[in-house]
Amino acid sequence: PETVLDGADNSAVKEPIYLTTESGTNYFHRLAFTRFYRRGFLKYGNASLEMYNCRFANNGPHHVLTRDQNLTFNEDKLGGRGALFWGSSSSSYLTLSNCVFEDNIYVDASSLTTDYYPGYGSGAFVANFKRVYMDDCLFKGNGYPVAKTSVKARHGKASAIYLYKAPITAVNTRFIGNLFVLGYEAI
Repeated sequence: PETVLDGADNSAVKEPIYLTTESGTNYFHRLAFTRFYRRGFLKYGNASLEMYNCRFANNGPHHVLTRDQNLTFNEDKLGGRGALFWGSSSSSYLTLSNCVFEDNIYVDASSLTTDYYPGYGSGAFVANFKRVYMDDCLFKGNGYPVAKTSVKARHGKASAIYLYKAPITAVNTRFIGNLFVLGYEAI
């Protein structure tokens, strides 16, 4: 069994949890984050985070990001439609075990009239951690397709997960069918 947090695609609900702690370790077990307007989960601050058996699905399909080339923290300018994890490179650790990031995808490009910025890491955006540990996770169907040929995605990378100043140890983790219109990599 899991506890399901469902945003029902409501634009007023940007993300269900905006975690900002500066010390210690936060633990989350058997939670599902689904159908949130901007992203399923946001962690910011120096504390470490451990997530076990969590699911991030169908988040961020309509939220248009504005571009930030400097990769400074701004939740409206960064990717991570499934989850955005932002730590402190000197003290924060991130552990993801048996977590699923599925179908976190920007799909609402049909209404756009100009090129748009899709962001980095549709499944997860991970930045500024001393070490990231990932075990038995699945990244499936995350990405940024475009519904209109006259509109292009610009400056996006890593359809499944984007790592910035976050060395990773990944074991038994699968990447299946993550799509990016520009042809960039899954990681």
